[in-house]
Amino acid sequence: MTLTSDPRSDGVQAAFIKAHLKMCAVGMNPPRPLTKTKLLIKATNLTGLNYKRTEITQAIADLQIIVDHYTGEGQ
Repeated sequence: MTLTSDPRSDGVQAAFIKAHLKMCAVGMNPPRPLTKTKLLIKATNLTGLNYKRTEITQAIADLQIIVDHYTGEGQ
């Protein structure tokens, strides 16, 4: 898996947000300045789809598509 080293790129952001959402999905709480809602808003900004707090698994799947696109694994 090769991602660009620029942390502002959509692929890197999608990977970070996906990892945070996976931890939230198994019951861990995000860091204090971050909430599940804020994570889902960031996922919405990347995917263009709106998510509710109960749709974390759907957001993870959608972010995985973006990560695959940037790494070239989805082709």
